[in-house]
Parts: sequence; C-alpha cells; structure tokens
Amino acid sequence: MPSDFLGLVSDQVFSATPLWKARILATQRHAGVELLRQEFAWAQIEPRPGVYDFAPYDAYMAATAGAGMQVLAVLDDPPAWAATKPPRGERLSEVTVFPPRKMAQFAAFAALLARRYGPGGSFWRAHPKLRAVPIRSWEIWNEPNFEIYWGGHPSAAAYAAMLRAVYPAIHAVDPHANIVTAGVANTTIGGIGAEPYIRELLATRPRPAFDTLAIHTYAVSPAGVIESVEQVRGILNAAGLNSTPIWLTEFGWASGGPPSPFTVGSARQARYVLDTIVDLARKEATLHVAGIVYYDWQDAVPYAGGGTNLWGFHTGLVAIDGIAKPALSSYYQAAGVLHAPP
Repeated sequence: MPSDFLGLVSDQVFSATPLWKARILATQRHAGVELLRQEFAWAQIEPRPGVYDFAPYDAYMAATAGAGMQVLAVLDDPPAWAATKPPRGERLSEVTVFPPRKMAQFAAFAALLARRYGPGGSFWRAHPKLRAVPIRSWEIWNEPNFEIYWGGHPSAAAYAAMLRAVYPAIHAVDPHANIVTAGVANTTIGGIGAEPYIRELLATRPRPAFDTLAIHTYAVSPAGVIESVEQVRGILNAAGLNSTPIWLTEFGWASGGPPSPFTVGSARQARYVLDTIVDLARKEATLHVAGIVYYDWQDAVPYAGGGTNLWGFHTGLVAIDGIAKPALSSYYQAAGVLHAPP
C-alpha cells in the first residue's frame, strides 16, 4: 500500500493558528491520514506580477512536514491580471474561476512552486532543521468539467493544453514528479459529465502530459463509488492506458443538511466511509488506484456571499464545532484495516 494512499481534504489546517494547526494535524495523523490535499491558489501567492506572498504556504508546509504528512498540491485560481475575462454581458456565478490567458504563465507558476516545495527546494534549504517532506504530486486545476471552474465554458481540449504546458515545466524541476489531472467530477449539472469529458480529454492525446488521472466520485452508496472507478478504469484501458493510475481525490457523504442523494445521516455516513475505503483498497491492484481522499475533515458554513446551505457543507468527519462524528472512528478503523499485517 503506498505511503500516501489514505488522504483527506482539510482547508481548516491551512487557515488555523500555529497551535491549532499542530493539534488538528496530530488528530488527523492519529486517525490514519497520510496525505492532505491542499489548494495552492495562484491569486493568493502572486496577486501582482512578480509580487509573491509565500508566508501562509510556508507555514502550512512547515506544519505538515512536522507532522510527517505528505501534501497533494492543487494548482488553480489565476489572479485577475493572468486570468481570462468573462464574456461580455454573460451572467456567471460570483465564485466562477477563469482559466489563465496564457498557459505558459501558469506553467511558470507551477515550476516556481516545484522549485520551492519540491525535492531539494528552496523552502527546505532555508529550513535545514525541518524534516523535509517535499511535494511530489501536483494536481493541475480542480473540476474543469464544471462550468463554475472553467469560466462558464468547460473544454477538455483547452484543459489538455494546460496539461501540455505544465507537464514539462514541473518535470524540468523534478523529473520524478507525479503530474495528476484535475479531479473530474461525475456530474451533468452545470458542466460536462465525467465520462464524456475524460473520453474527449484522452482523444486530444495529452499523454505524456499527465501521470495519474484524478476523479471526484460522489455516489448514493459505496457500490456507486466503486462502479464509477471501474467505468473510468475501462475508459483508460480502452485508450491503451492500462498502467495509468486513478486517484480518487474527492468522495464523501453528508451526515445532515438539506436533502440530497448524498445526505445519508451520521450512521450511514460512518458505514459508507469504512466500506468505501476498505473496498477500494482491496481493489487497488485490479483498478490501479493510486489513493483515495475523503472530502472533508470538518463541516463548513455556507458561502458568505449567497448563504445557500448545501449538502457539501456537511460531509466532515467532525462537526462545525469540532466534535467528532461516528465517521471519524470509521476512518480510523479503515486505516487500521489498510495497514494490518497480511
């Protein structure tokens, strides 16, 4: 089993104070978390051309390294000066993310991060007393098949161009880096469905522009998650990519919140977390699964702008007040099963 197989999305670690960072990471490490999936937002790091603010990310990397946690970095969210502009007169969500105007600029940003946080990077050289846990896997963008994450008009061909630009840029810094596609979400609402999007992406022949294919699979049950992974495995195999791993970089269920196919209550959430992790681990070799990342560590409050309550705000292993749900025990139990001696 890979050392970073069992992962978690946990934005709370990034935004916490140093003391709370350490406490949250210790709890997560005890629960069996091996890897954290974290956004590295270009807009936050380089708000103006050539002006960088690495401080929040340096603090994050120091804390996760101190906890012995690996990081899957998600690169996205160009600053306004580097992003495409919304079409004139078109009404889009206030939180719509636009792709970069120039893929070469985005690739340069990716290479910059690899030089800082990758093996032998400048951050690790500046902190020789810190045990280095460099970033080796880079997830390029997030859910580009959603309208909201690709300027209102998702395009697999345009996303393939992004991969072709970023792949050599990062590999020039770290030849052994793992370039992971954006997690393609299984949705037909506000975007392109996962399967047609992946087929179109592969038809553009972006290889060798990525090493691992990422998917976001939300289903009504663990069986649905497994079925989605199997379908994607079939698509890759049919394209001759039998050895290309699949990384499930988001899955989860809500314990509460508004009714939805994914709102299942605390007891079923706990059972589904355990069953999904264990079942995917058992099929790791046949499905060539690189890892699984649960979404999310903690429940969230609705977006400040609209205030709409969504099921996705209730998928945490712990509640909004930090109290553990039964699902946290399930995650811990699953981790024990994964690492039990044969």
